[in-house]
Amino acid sequence: FIYPKSWLADQALSLPKPGSVGDPNSVFVPRAVEARRGGAQLDSAFGPPGGDRTENVSVLRTRLGRGINFAGVLGEPSAAAQRLLDSSIAPAGSGKTATLNAAALRADGVLQFEYTVSFAEGTQMAGFVIRNQACVAYDVRTGELFTLTVLAPLSEWLADSGVAQRAIASSFALQRGQ
Repeated sequence: FIYPKSWLADQALSLPKPGSVGDPNSVFVPRAVEARRGGAQLDSAFGPPGGDRTENVSVLRTRLGRGINFAGVLGEPSAAAQRLLDSSIAPAGSGKTATLNAAALRADGVLQFEYTVSFAEGTQMAGFVIRNQACVAYDVRTGELFTLTVLAPLSEWLADSGVAQRAIASSFALQRGQ
């Protein structure tokens, strides 16, 4: 995927918090150790220099296993995107409200959707609104699920009608072959 050349690898997102794995003083976990942990793992993250984590692009990698009929599991794009919003992005009690703006299954089999997240009073980001583009792709060769998310404050998004964010998301593709 592409991202603005002025953006840097986002260490605030790409490094675990101290104490999150094993040694409470550890601030870095080698990728080999990270790969042995279960669940979704942050694969890469980029954002503007000095950013506050409200504008960035990140990719998560989750091992699901081979042989999954991903299109069958997903179902209709809007329903699939809404399930992801309700279960992972803004579950009940999270203090977040997610609104699906659009969803489509691209010709390359990637689910791409756009949504807005609003943060409730009493949360760390109370009153803040973020617009997001997300892409979800399953690699049949490795059995891994990749999720790219591009986010920006709504004001930033509206400044250029989301052109930059959509360009990043639209460039996301799994390497095929080999």
